[in-house]
Amino acid sequence: MKDINEIERLTPEDLERIASDESVRVPADLKASLEALAGAAELAESGRPEPTTARRPLFWAIPAVAAALVAAVIVFRSVPQQPKDTFSDPYLAYAEVQKAIGQVYQKRDAAAEIAGNAVPVMEKTEDILNRIMK
Repeated sequence: MKDINEIERLTPEDLERIASDESVRVPADLKASLEALAGAAELAESGRPEPTTARRPLFWAIPAVAAALVAAVIVFRSVPQQPKDTFSDPYLAYAEVQKAIGQVYQKRDAAAEIAGNAVPVMEKTEDILNRIMK
C-alpha cells in the first residue's frame, strides 16, 4: 500500500493508468455480494415496523413532554426578574469589561492564526482536485 505522500505525487495520468490496470484480480463473488447488500438495503427500507415498536415512541413521548413542561416552569419561576449588580464601583466594572474583551480578542487572534495555517492545505487540496478533474 502506498503512503499519502506517494499518492499526492501521482499525476492524473498515473491515476488513470493504475485504475485501468487489468492485472488486478476482482473477487469472483463481488457482484453477488453487492447484489445481496443492495437487496438487504431495499428490504430494510421497505419493511414496516411491528405494531408494538411503532407505539413505543408515542408511549414515551407523553411523559417526556410532561417532564419538559415541568422543568420549563421550574426554570422560568426561579429566574430573577431584576439583574443584580456585582460591582459597587463603576470603574471596577469597566475594568472587568475591558479585561473580558481583551480575552475575546486574544482568542480571536489565536483562531485567526489557526485558520491562516489551514489555507495552504486547502489550496493544495483544491489544486490536486483540479488536476484530477482535468
